[in-house]
Amino acid sequence: MLACGAVCTAVVPAAGIAAGRIFPALLPVPNALAYLGVAGYAAWKRPDHRAAQRMVLWAVTMAAGYGAGAAYSAWVIGTGRTDWGWAGLLALQMLSWLGALALVALFLVFPDGTYRRPFDRGVVRGALVALLVLALCQVLGSQRISTGDLVWSDSAQATNPWALPALSWLGIVGAIGLGPGGALLTVLGAVLLLLRWRASGPQDRRRIAWPLLGIAATAVASLVLGGLHALLPPWPDWLQVVAWGPVILLVPVTLLLGMATGDLLDIRLVVRRSLLYGSLWLLITLAFVGITALAGAVAGSRTPLAMVIATTVLVGFVAAPARRRLEDLADRLVFGRRVERDRLLGEVGRRLAAASGVEDALPAVAEAVRQGLRASWVDVRLEGHGTAMAGSPTPTPAEAVPALVVPIEVDGVESGRIRCGPKLDGRYGDRDELLLETLGRQAVWAARYANLSRELSAKVAELEASRTRILRAEEIGRQRLERDLHDGVQQELVGLLTRLGLASHQLRRDPALAAATLTEAHADAREALEDLQELVHGIHPALLTDRGLVAAVEERAARMSIPVVVRSDTQTRTQRLPAAIETGAYFVVSECLTNVAKHAPTASATVAFATHQGSLRVVVSDDGPGFEARAPLGTGLGGLQDRVDALGGSLVVHSVPGGGTTITADIPTDRSTP
Repeated sequence: MLACGAVCTAVVPAAGIAAGRIFPALLPVPNALAYLGVAGYAAWKRPDHRAAQRMVLWAVTMAAGYGAGAAYSAWVIGTGRTDWGWAGLLALQMLSWLGALALVALFLVFPDGTYRRPFDRGVVRGALVALLVLALCQVLGSQRISTGDLVWSDSAQATNPWALPALSWLGIVGAIGLGPGGALLTVLGAVLLLLRWRASGPQDRRRIAWPLLGIAATAVASLVLGGLHALLPPWPDWLQVVAWGPVILLVPVTLLLGMATGDLLDIRLVVRRSLLYGSLWLLITLAFVGITALAGAVAGSRTPLAMVIATTVLVGFVAAPARRRLEDLADRLVFGRRVERDRLLGEVGRRLAAASGVEDALPAVAEAVRQGLRASWVDVRLEGHGTAMAGSPTPTPAEAVPALVVPIEVDGVESGRIRCGPKLDGRYGDRDELLLETLGRQAVWAARYANLSRELSAKVAELEASRTRILRAEEIGRQRLERDLHDGVQQELVGLLTRLGLASHQLRRDPALAAATLTEAHADAREALEDLQELVHGIHPALLTDRGLVAAVEERAARMSIPVVVRSDTQTRTQRLPAAIETGAYFVVSECLTNVAKHAPTASATVAFATHQGSLRVVVSDDGPGFEARAPLGTGLGGLQDRVDALGGSLVVHSVPGGGTTITADIPTDRSTP
């Protein structure tokens, strides 16, 4: 196919020499040579690649069109015949359309040679069908067929003997479709290529950006040169070749650059992004200057000089915002979206706030950093909290090595590190490193807050459970008190009333017997009083209120069935503590002594009190058989734990089998207590 294209290109200068029109014939030669050269190189490097094959088809189609146009023009000039000229013009229209369609077909698979949308194949097939239909419309409806494409003159026309006057409307449709329709088809191809760029990844975007740049540059240059050509006197042929030569090379050269970037053609071509951005910026600037100058030239042909200057300045001011927007677009196209510090920090903050714990927070930070810095992968490690990764390291060993490692330091201590893989576009800078340090500290504090929140939640749950156990214990205590009153003192009082009633009856009949009954009643009353005093002592000993904690414990120890020794420092013995603390400490000791008497009736116990730095320490120890302290606390010890927790203190149980038991309670005395 490339050979056919070369033959068609050789026809162009040969036809020009034969017709004596060298310069018009030479005008498309650089274009054809550039297309064929680019396509030939691509096909040589990747003959099996679909994009390279489409490039060859496009180049050969364009070369065939140039050759056919030159041959037709030379034939008309040399012979002056017009018979069957309409068929030649129709063929040129179709070749021009096919050239545009071949370019669209190339754009649909550029740069990787694959279709990505379901309708891509349908675009090419539909365009081919439309070409045949439009050609048939021209044949049946156009009285005269004319074209300005591929011929040396501005327009060539010939009579169509096959046209039917009744179908002239079909001729209008065919003429519009094969004339401006070809240009619209090229615009459609550019739009499809732009959509392909938007749906591509970073690597393919960089490749597609080159032909997009070439299309934009060609459009701007054509607009400027076309406007100048219309406004200025006719240009000589050599000046047209010089002016349009670079413009013709833009699309094929940028297609080659796009396929070469990223080693798609297996060559080591590295194109700096600054060059691409500079080219875009120069293109935008030239377009701005060209539009401004074109407006001044148009105004200059009809208005005075002052009005020309004013018009030029006005157009420049109006076009300036559009130029700035295009420069911003070029910056995003080449360098991608720049990292915005505040936006990325806000995104990380939102993800941390939405995370339920450290396990969710670390992956959220890693993913936010990966997206914000456009890294291939990110690894976040925090001491004591594990590791989270976003993205996956590429299998290539060189790309799996971190490109940026930032330690996370909080209060001068390294608490972790963030590792980033190679950037998808560009390199990391100092701003990225500072940003990662800030994000790392934010992640550390978020992890600490998450731990504190978790601990606080556990403490709240523990307090709720302790409160429930305390309320249950109080309810059990009330039930026991009710049972003791009912079964003990109440029954004794009922018996006392019965004896007193009996004594009142005996007093009239037998005073001596009544006296004996009253003596028994008195003994019952004394026993009931003692039992009642014992119950009251169990609820709250009067001695605890009158003389304090140590005296109440000593009195309690004296009534125990086991020997108990009570020791206390002077401060605890002489200083009165808040009632809640004294009551809590008393019942802790009382419960401990009861447990010793119950489980070790042959043992002895020691109770020690000490006050130091705003805390009361109570130690109850015994020389009993002991138990396994690592086992879960029973109901009794669990109640002690709840009682001490309610006072804001701590309880420690130390016991080993055969080594006795020591229970230590530390209760703060300097906090507000009701």
